[in-house]
Amino acid sequence: MIRVRCVCVAWFLAAFLVTPVAHADLYTAEAAYQKKDFARAFELFRELAELGHPMAQETLAVMYVQGEGVARDNALGYAWATIAQSNGSSEAAKSIVDQLGPHMNETARQRVQAVVDKFGKAALEKRLLPLPHTAAELAMQPERAACRMTRPANPDDYYPPQAVKEGVSGSVVIRTTVMPDGHARNPRVTFSVPPNAFDAAGRNVALATGYAVPQENGVGVPCSIVFKVRFTIRGEGAPSAVSQHVVKLKAAAEAGDPLSQFQYAALLTGWHELNPQQQDMTPMFLKAAQAGIRSAQFYIGRGLLMRREPAEYQKGLLWLKMAADAGQQDAQIELAIEILRRGDGAEGGKLARELLEKAVASGSEDAGYYLADQLIGGAEASQRNPRRALDLISEVYAIKNDDPSTLEIRAAAFSQLENFSEAARVQSNALRKAKKLGWSTGPQTQRLELYRKEQAWTQSLLVY
Repeated sequence: MIRVRCVCVAWFLAAFLVTPVAHADLYTAEAAYQKKDFARAFELFRELAELGHPMAQETLAVMYVQGEGVARDNALGYAWATIAQSNGSSEAAKSIVDQLGPHMNETARQRVQAVVDKFGKAALEKRLLPLPHTAAELAMQPERAACRMTRPANPDDYYPPQAVKEGVSGSVVIRTTVMPDGHARNPRVTFSVPPNAFDAAGRNVALATGYAVPQENGVGVPCSIVFKVRFTIRGEGAPSAVSQHVVKLKAAAEAGDPLSQFQYAALLTGWHELNPQQQDMTPMFLKAAQAGIRSAQFYIGRGLLMRREPAEYQKGLLWLKMAADAGQQDAQIELAIEILRRGDGAEGGKLARELLEKAVASGSEDAGYYLADQLIGGAEASQRNPRRALDLISEVYAIKNDDPSTLEIRAAAFSQLENFSEAARVQSNALRKAKKLGWSTGPQTQRLELYRKEQAWTQSLLVY
């Protein structure tokens, strides 16, 4: 932990004041309703109701009963009121159920049951909502532990100078592949508090850490590991301004404000001092996700994607796709990486590139890193674009300059442009960095020799 006197929190708080929302979100739906744009409001509330948001379900019930934005339909109003009641909605849903219940004939009840079967709590738990870890998943924990840290790097060694100067604490969640040499490749930040403040430092911690990998027949095999890196100021608890802000956020979150729910959950997840008991904030993230906060949808999807139980993994894909379709950069990148990790063939590669292109277009340098790798590693020459790969990786280099893979992508792009002298020079730098990190450098050496023989490298270099 770093020791400083001055604590500056204005920037920290500002980082969470703006959080993108999805296409359908509670704010937009309520605004449309207030403007009496009932057709638009109905569509938005229906989308959120189908995600399990109780207030949206109740409002949808009211709109069906009152014929607002949709033809009046008491059976469907009763169905959504029933679902909303089971999720703890207010008096409006109860009133609809009490008034219409005695008038539901058999045909109406069959229609009601069809809606409940599709969008009721049990149906959503099966298709979309996170469930507690199953016994089967818990039984797999020893296997997960086989990919573990053995020599953790000290976060203080990588504490960003600007964060020290301003007295800012925070944390990042890292997901990385560990190779048989016991070192990380391609570490990716999947969650950070404050956003972007400690991403580079977290990646450097991951690269400098030593790991143990599983053994098969006495041979080490690659594995994946997810962990949190905390960067804290010694002697400083949570700054009073942040603590006061969190109190207000908590009140707003408990009152049902979606952005406050996301921001409160994010702060308590990322800042240990605010959550010493390490309370799981997933339920709060889920409320925000159901209200259309796309960053919360990404968080839920990412967490489910890491689950080994197939049904939970599929839920994760649904949440990520939802957020990605709404333009959330992290979801687009995570979904692309998952496609590449699974090895979904040519079609999968095309989809991954499309997702990365969207994230790059909205300004993500992180996406540029992965897209550059794909543009030098296309299975066919028509899929490669070394000049654009070089442009992309040049923009990324400033934020990933300690990762040898960044230089290796540059070198491969130069080789495909037949600038073999520059390819060899850049690859030599990559080799030096890899040796400094303790990597097994056979592959880097082989590529260097290839460039010296004026031969190009045409395969992907990142380990997914």
